[in-house]
Amino acid sequence: MAEYCARRRPFRKAFIPKRSIACGTQGHWRRLAEGVEIHEIDGVSVRIYNPEKTIADCVKFRNQLGLDTVIEAVRFYRERSGIKVDDLMHYAEICRERKTIRPYLDAIL
Repeated sequence: MAEYCARRRPFRKAFIPKRSIACGTQGHWRRLAEGVEIHEIDGVSVRIYNPEKTIADCVKFRNQLGLDTVIEAVRFYRERSGIKVDDLMHYAEICRERKTIRPYLDAIL
């Protein structure tokens, strides 16, 4: 009669959901680094994206944010500051949303 050896299951840690992004290519890091401005707030240096990069990111992630949020962001951008079309198209090119952002620019102008 052969001996029976029970196989032990390895210990499993509790499942902790994490949200991560894949940062594999050099172009991806360039897209993240472009448009960052350093502001001094209460003696602390804070890295903040400029408004043009923020609008380009809103258009890029419009399905996750919702179209109403994107339209509101474009409206606030138009009211808050002068529209810099060249900078906006530069960041749209970096985010690969040049064709998508064109209708929003037509609505602004």
